Amino acid sequence: MQLLFAVADEDANRDRVFVTKAVVHKLEYIKMIILPDQNHERPHFHIHYKTEYAASYAIDTLELLAGDMPMKYKKQMLQWASRKQKSLLLTWNDLKAGKDVRKLVLHADDNEE
Repeated sequence: MQLLFAVADEDANRDRVFVTKAVVHKLEYIKMIILPDQNHERPHFHIHYKTEYAASYAIDTLELLAGDMPMKYKKQMLQWASRKQKSLLLTWNDLKAGKDVRKLVLHADDNEE
């Protein structure tokens, strides 16, 4: 299992001053990202499985906000997110504020449960 904690997307243009999204967790073909959407006030993250499925989840409640994701792809991601909600919220806030999160490691304690 490969974990990427709030690391800028590798596909993002490296010459840009700001980060366009943060890959916060990756497991095989499943990727969790946070986008600093100015149009959405509610902190949330997106889960993508290849190009087949995409869904958005609220950080505070982990409820599905939009999209569709089969249980077999979302289960482990949501379990991880439930343990890292504080870090996800801090990453959301940093991105929303325009901060560079490329060198950001999880703010919250790794032992948080």
